[in-house]
Amino acid sequence: MKVHNANSNDKKINHEVESNFRIGLRPHDFFMSFTVFKVPADYACRHLLDIMRVLGAILMNKIKQWINSFFEKVGPKVMKIIFVTVFILAILFIGMATVIPELNHKTYQGVVVEKYKENHGLTTGTSRFIVLKHGKETIKIQNDDILLHGKFNSQSIQEDIVEGKKAEIKTIGFNFPRIGFYPNLYQIKQ
Repeated sequence: MKVHNANSNDKKINHEVESNFRIGLRPHDFFMSFTVFKVPADYACRHLLDIMRVLGAILMNKIKQWINSFFEKVGPKVMKIIFVTVFILAILFIGMATVIPELNHKTYQGVVVEKYKENHGLTTGTSRFIVLKHGKETIKIQNDDILLHGKFNSQSIQEDIVEGKKAEIKTIGFNFPRIGFYPNLYQIKQ
């Protein structure tokens, strides 16, 4: 391992504050062997972004080489099968999220017992819910935006709903609370 001093001729730099950065990558080595350069901390901070760009470029090159070698081993027929399968799965996934809930329309009448928000952080964001007492049972109804119905005002609808008042709610979607699927409100009369 070689040790180099980046600013050996510069007497103005405070040599007490130094940090070691691992750079000097050899791109032909998959695990990337390093040469250690001893550099002052202010120099290292200024050039950290450049170092990260070099590391990113080498990593992307390795990933590209791995993908190319994988496809060369697999062959063109298997590649076509893989791409067609992924395309079909993507279409089914999009269909599950948008078109299939349209097959189940229901209208609920009852009293709005509660309205609230749930914040799921990074997964699905904030979801709005309404609890409606429908006959003897209560049902949890989701109030989110719906692309196919052109409904983008779910927040203002949630604010306008009055608890304790009768409502007629039209929904789409399926009610599977165990897996987190609730019917979604697309029209309300109160």
